[in-house]
Amino acid sequence: MSAEEAPTGYERTFRQFLQVYIWPEVERRRAAGELSADFRLWAAQVLFYPDGRRNVVRLNGEIRALLRVPVPLGRSVQAGQPVYLRDVVAIDQVQLAEDDDPDAGHITTLALQSGWFLSFDARYNKGLSRRHLDVAREFLAAARSARRLEHWHACVDCLFSAVELGARATLLSIPDKDFRQQTKHQQLKKRFRQWTQMGNIAPEQHEAFNKLSAWRRSARYLDVPLRVEPDAIDNLFNIIESMIHAENERIDPGAEAAE
Repeated sequence: MSAEEAPTGYERTFRQFLQVYIWPEVERRRAAGELSADFRLWAAQVLFYPDGRRNVVRLNGEIRALLRVPVPLGRSVQAGQPVYLRDVVAIDQVQLAEDDDPDAGHITTLALQSGWFLSFDARYNKGLSRRHLDVAREFLAAARSARRLEHWHACVDCLFSAVELGARATLLSIPDKDFRQQTKHQQLKKRFRQWTQMGNIAPEQHEAFNKLSAWRRSARYLDVPLRVEPDAIDNLFNIIESMIHAENERIDPGAEAAE
């Protein structure tokens, strides 16, 4: 094979996806008599679960997904009007259907007029992360109320809860069944430090996590006096807000802007 004929990285990934997941499923169904003799593949999807369940392989019409596609030139599309795959020339975004597990990752491929389209989403535990971020915002709002009243103990305690939930939402993207079920603070702290050392987290977010971890004992259990500066607290608000926003964008790009 000449250099000009060598497959691109995209083509190699596509072929590997078919070889590892799709063709074995096609052969299994053929052997079981579940596919017609004239079966032709035009779409495929694999769901990956972070909780240890087996992958689910879907073929052709079994696929369920939400597609964001540009409107074909010379055609207007009204809300609720069907758009057929033969009319789609490009796909901007693929999301799992609303009745699928929101924590699953997926690979989805579709045959378009222009060739095969392949979408890979390895953002695991998206639904669980969203719930963590929602509660983190609640604690952040409570911390703001305490800040206005200069109730520093309550403010620090709520800020710590917000940053801890934000950190956990970030780490849930890793498909680790044990961590998904883990609730111990020290384990979370260790993993968040490692994730930061790998360059996946802004250092100031890790510093905020550590600072609030150290302050929380004084704020909650009163074993030593709590000494905080209002400017330092205000800076922590900015860091945690940025942290929550960044994680929300990773899970649902553009969702906040659309609200």
